[in-house]
Amino acid sequence: MLIRPASSQVPREQARRQAGSLRHRPIGCACPQWVEGRHKNSYALRMRNFIVCVSLGFTLLSNAVPAKSAVPETISVRLRASYQVCTGFCPNFTMTVGPSGQVTSRPLWGGKAHHYTVSGAQLEAFRHTLDALRPTGERELDRSCEPSRTPEGTPDPLDKPRPDDLEVRWSGPSSRARLSSCGYTHPSVRQTVESAVKALGANLRDGAQELAQ
Repeated sequence: MLIRPASSQVPREQARRQAGSLRHRPIGCACPQWVEGRHKNSYALRMRNFIVCVSLGFTLLSNAVPAKSAVPETISVRLRASYQVCTGFCPNFTMTVGPSGQVTSRPLWGGKAHHYTVSGAQLEAFRHTLDALRPTGERELDRSCEPSRTPEGTPDPLDKPRPDDLEVRWSGPSSRARLSSCGYTHPSVRQTVESAVKALGANLRDGAQELAQ
């Protein structure tokens, strides 16, 4: 009859006792310290997500401010006719557009000024169109202008162009800019300025607001 050493029986008995104690122990209480730490980490994660969402909300609200409030800038446009006498279509007016969409146009031939207010979309389209021309500081595209020619090829005595017949000014509390040129020597510049005026719903004769059809 073989007798097993006591040392070999003790480990098996201890293993059985340990296995039985683990079988009857609830899973949720197996690692109480880990569970508590997990809840603490979950709470910290929720708080961090809450702070991130609040910060994002403030950022979105700040970006949602209308352009007219974010850019307190006044833009002035001049389209001046070079002929002293007009027998056709001759844009000849100045226009001032305020930061809140108030427009004042004055015909240079004489007559009453026109006052009206445009929508935020019209104001933004006007500004965006002129942004393509905006210089840094002042820019004079022409120093002098050539008058039109008569059929005989001589300068037309009725045409008196000046190098600031077309002018755009940007005036704000922290920046100023100015662009000027002769009336028709730069067709793309002329077309851009006219497109900006039309974006306000104004005509190109005197800058008055066109009546809705």
